[in-house]
Amino acid sequence: MGQGQRPAPAAVVLDTCYYDKGHLNIGKVAGLASDLAKRNVKLWLPQQVVYEWAAHAWENFTDLHQASVRAAKAGLLAGALHAPAVEDIAAQLQKACQDIENVEVVPMDGGAAVAAIRDQILGTGPGALKQGVRTGASDSSWVRDALAHAKHDPERIVFLTKNSRDIEATFIAIGHGASAARIWTGGHSDMIKRLLAPAKPELKPAITASTALTLIASTLQRDVDAAAAADDRSGPPPAWIDVTDVEVGPTPNDGDDVYDLIDPRAEMGPWARFVDVPSVEVESVGTDTVLNYYVRLLTNVEVTGRQFDNDANTFFNAVTLYDRLLHVPFTAVLKDGQLANIHQLDTATSRPGQVRFSDGYDAYRWLYYEELSTWQDITIDLLPENTDGDMPTEFELRGPHGRTETASLSAPEGLAGDWTLRFHQTDMEIAAIYDSTVKVWLGRGESYDIRPPVSLSSQPPQGCGRYPEEPYTALAAVWAHLIAQPEEPQPAQTKTRA
Repeated sequence: MGQGQRPAPAAVVLDTCYYDKGHLNIGKVAGLASDLAKRNVKLWLPQQVVYEWAAHAWENFTDLHQASVRAAKAGLLAGALHAPAVEDIAAQLQKACQDIENVEVVPMDGGAAVAAIRDQILGTGPGALKQGVRTGASDSSWVRDALAHAKHDPERIVFLTKNSRDIEATFIAIGHGASAARIWTGGHSDMIKRLLAPAKPELKPAITASTALTLIASTLQRDVDAAAAADDRSGPPPAWIDVTDVEVGPTPNDGDDVYDLIDPRAEMGPWARFVDVPSVEVESVGTDTVLNYYVRLLTNVEVTGRQFDNDANTFFNAVTLYDRLLHVPFTAVLKDGQLANIHQLDTATSRPGQVRFSDGYDAYRWLYYEELSTWQDITIDLLPENTDGDMPTEFELRGPHGRTETASLSAPEGLAGDWTLRFHQTDMEIAAIYDSTVKVWLGRGESYDIRPPVSLSSQPPQGCGRYPEEPYTALAAVWAHLIAQPEEPQPAQTKTRA
């Protein structure tokens, strides 16, 4: 569906299923409303969507009640926790939504409700028969209500959803045709950039992307240092960054138990290492200078969910995924030279921090081309005479403010074998190590690797803790050194808390 020639909408309509598998995340809704307000676009929440959130929340309370009954029987609680009435939950959620600036709850209309019931009974529009039960009235009614609220002009609204089929089916039933529906199923930040960007050029941003990168990096490093200074080790380390939405992500090694969880939910652990800021974009929105950027963190991810025991009872379980690399999108507004209104834009991606390769050459190529060469505003000066085939064995990294870092490769057996890349200014190393334990023998002369045998590990200076089995601890130290301004001291490398 081409959106380039269509006018900017007056409102965005949020579907139940768009965030967190149908569970209300008030922070995300508020963040979306704030982003839309900068474009003079309203956020509409149909009444039916609020009711569906309430129904899902009541189910969570029911699970909590069952768990509390078992805990009370075990003597861990004085009594069971009782779920509030679903009507009370709905009223509370509706008030919370109405209190968000730039949010409008679209009321239900009797005519739309009648038409929706007809769709469900006759199987028209989104009406369907699923496992012997007729469904579709809710989707039909809220889409009809939103369209009526837009004075029956489809161009005035964009539907933010993960279920485009039912919206298109309702449009067909109404008579508009599926192509008339403006639907977005991707991330809301991409929607804002592509559909809601102002047609006329606005003011030039107050700072460049390079200056913004320095500001973001120094702000984050200051928060890291403050948290480290406040850590008395009597409890969890102090939080220095707010990450509220994390995907589970791939779990090739230690996460098999995750697949046993029903409706798993991921949450960042209390400790996080600041790795880098891989990209920054700066734009003007009205009179504001808006910074959109990514932060990479090395942390543990706690995944919780329900499981069934042998008696078909449900219980809550948790799985910890260790050393995960998070890629977190943030946005902020520049106010008086500082970052303000910082919030997470979309779900943080999560993948294992431990990276594995078929041989040392692939590992070095990945490190050089997909990590070191991609850092924004950091350049690489090659020494052509120091190469191993097409790969440089000695080079200099240069940061935006003139700081440098010299890297040299030691590979006695060639790049296909074990090797070490040493960073001289930060006294850090990244080593490629072959793991012989991955090989499984099926018989004489016949074997296979259960996983790629070569991994990368960070090797800090002597006396600075264990050698992490991932490259990001070393990369974080090198990046922090290069990105810092000349008058700033090099960030201290602290030991990793277990």
